[in-house]
Amino acid sequence: MDGFGSQLNKVATEVEALCVDFNKLTANQAATDAQVKAVLARTNDLENRIVAVESNEVELKLSAADEAVILRAAFDQVAHQLVVSGLPEEDGEDVKKLSRSLVGMLDPALDGDVVVDAFRIGKRRRIVGSRRSDLAGPRLIIISLKSSDICKKVVEGKKAKPDLNAKQLGQSLPEVKVYVNFRQPAQLHQLRDRVLQKFPHVDRKHVWISDGAVFLRKTKVDRPEFFRVNPYHVIGVVETWLCDAISDHQVDLPGYAMLRVDRHSKRGGGVALYIWNELDACLLSSSAGAREVVLPEYLIAEYKHQKPTRRIVKCRSWKEADFGAAADLTNLRLPELDIDYGDCVREFTAKRRPAPWITQKLRDIRRERDRCYQRFKRNGHRQAWEHYIRLRRQAQAMWKTSQANYLLSVFSRVGSTK
Repeated sequence: MDGFGSQLNKVATEVEALCVDFNKLTANQAATDAQVKAVLARTNDLENRIVAVESNEVELKLSAADEAVILRAAFDQVAHQLVVSGLPEEDGEDVKKLSRSLVGMLDPALDGDVVVDAFRIGKRRRIVGSRRSDLAGPRLIIISLKSSDICKKVVEGKKAKPDLNAKQLGQSLPEVKVYVNFRQPAQLHQLRDRVLQKFPHVDRKHVWISDGAVFLRKTKVDRPEFFRVNPYHVIGVVETWLCDAISDHQVDLPGYAMLRVDRHSKRGGGVALYIWNELDACLLSSSAGAREVVLPEYLIAEYKHQKPTRRIVKCRSWKEADFGAAADLTNLRLPELDIDYGDCVREFTAKRRPAPWITQKLRDIRRERDRCYQRFKRNGHRQAWEHYIRLRRQAQAMWKTSQANYLLSVFSRVGSTK
């Protein structure tokens, strides 16, 4: 009997241990279920965000400063490359040898070693109007030179030979004109496409790429509307190509005064300034009288903003009103009551509007900063001074950030000054 009791106690102890283990497993299972639910919730949240991004087609946009840095880096990568167009394409041709001949013809002082690499780009396309697939137009040739200065020399040599044709490079080539230009980065072509989208009424031929920039030529009909929406104070124009036969009223802008200096010795050249009529401007110096001396045209003008006049506004001050006198007058002479007897008239000077980049948060921080300074002046506690210094730095940093963001938004809304 004692042996059975001891076995029963042993079994009961094991059952109790099993119950404890089962309770632990149940608690662990509940914690695991909670973690799984949390992971599922995060997964669903991420899936919803991905779906929202895909549905809304969200695009990451760079700031104007970052885009300018990227454009400059892309321009530096292709600064030592030239683009040759119009040169016919032959089977088994040596593009590098042909490029060396072209460089040597444009600038005899350069040897063939300045050409690092040369290759054609793009797909072969049929000539316009032809149906045969073997009649393909010539592809562009990219010539990589040792430096950008050599590229400039080659382009200057091409300007000196505007009628250069392919037959001068090889007797087997046809007599077609050859063009040589600087290579421009793809980002610049994308910028041109954005300009065309922004100004859909401008013809594509009036938007071109040159010297690492996109130029937009506005038609005479569009000029007044453009400068009305973008009221620049001073507009400088170089290479005006004006002469005595073109009067000022043919190239004027409404709301602007024009100053011009033309090139009389030959075609081209000339500079002009359009100054807003509301500015006080005067001409300091120009190259208008130096016809016999070969000088570049220039204009030097000085302009000043008109100082704003301070306006005095009269208003009624209800803070200093004598309501007792007003009540007596009302009771005595109600029909003849004149409101000027019951309240006072005070004068104050209208202040300028606050800076547009000052937000309510910035005002609160500056107000708290001033309170800390007054508290320090009253009791001289070091803690108040440290709190004042911290708030002052925070206010200055917030001021600079808000001002920069506001100016950047204004410039991006107005557009480029070129």
